[in-house]
Amino acid sequence: MDDADPEESSATTADEIPAHLRLSNPALPDELIVEEILARLPAKAVLRFRAACRAWRSGSSTPRFLRTYYDRKVSLPLVAFSNSTKNPDTLDTIDVLAGAEHRRPVLAFSFGNKLHTSWEGLLLISHTNGRYNIYNPATRQCLSLPELTSARCALLYSSPSTNGGVEYHVLFWKGRPAVYHVMTLGSSAQPRRIDPPEGPEDFTKVMASGNHCFRTPSVMFKGALHWDYQAEVWTLKYCIQLAMVDRLRLEFNLQHMVLSNNGDLLISSAVGSTMLIQCDAEGNLIKEFSSDSWKARVMGLWYKESIARHSFFER
Repeated sequence: MDDADPEESSATTADEIPAHLRLSNPALPDELIVEEILARLPAKAVLRFRAACRAWRSGSSTPRFLRTYYDRKVSLPLVAFSNSTKNPDTLDTIDVLAGAEHRRPVLAFSFGNKLHTSWEGLLLISHTNGRYNIYNPATRQCLSLPELTSARCALLYSSPSTNGGVEYHVLFWKGRPAVYHVMTLGSSAQPRRIDPPEGPEDFTKVMASGNHCFRTPSVMFKGALHWDYQAEVWTLKYCIQLAMVDRLRLEFNLQHMVLSNNGDLLISSAVGSTMLIQCDAEGNLIKEFSSDSWKARVMGLWYKESIARHSFFER
């Protein structure tokens, strides 16, 4: 990934524009442009506008603006697309309500890679060579994590720091039985070993094997990470009959995700399929999406852009 700072460009700044070409009385004050226009634009456009005017760059770099910008963004499902005749494969967001044609590329992404976490605009990805990287696609920044090389699984999360800011951590495990560690991004300290939580005997066995850990997305609640353990190991509590299966002759796998509180699902119909399907909680077909000749795979994670700058990318 290109590590160049997108804000550093050779674009002409407002101060360099000849006086006779500048408006003596701008139609809109800079504060209004920043808060009401820039805050609603895609990240790529905001970074370009920052290079055009010092006031816009300063105003769109404050903690208040960055939080407002992130809060206004809509989380969208991540879908990986692959085509043997077109390179590179891509990881895209897709606006299901608007239709499958509303795809927005996020990152070049090989089907051999694994997306572990999407968290506050950051993606944690492992590659076929066993190495891990964290990406911020919006700011085109990348951080290699050599400490995680050959880790079996990992996830990214954040917590309040002692100075009132935010720290980002990676929870990962290696070996068999699994040994768990937590690493703080940007810290010079070595990853800290932690013991798995106590639980029933079958839970302890699962944690030691690591086979099922972190398969479902985690939820941060009251400063702790939670997984739906029953959905993975103990019981199948609910089952829905997908009414469109026979008609479309589809084979379903685990490549799906819940889209809303109403139980709507987004499903990639089979390995190698070019079809995406949206159905309701009763299994009734809502919409079919054709991705042309691109093979589609639902990643089960959400993404929304963040242009926040993180110090661990600068080290």
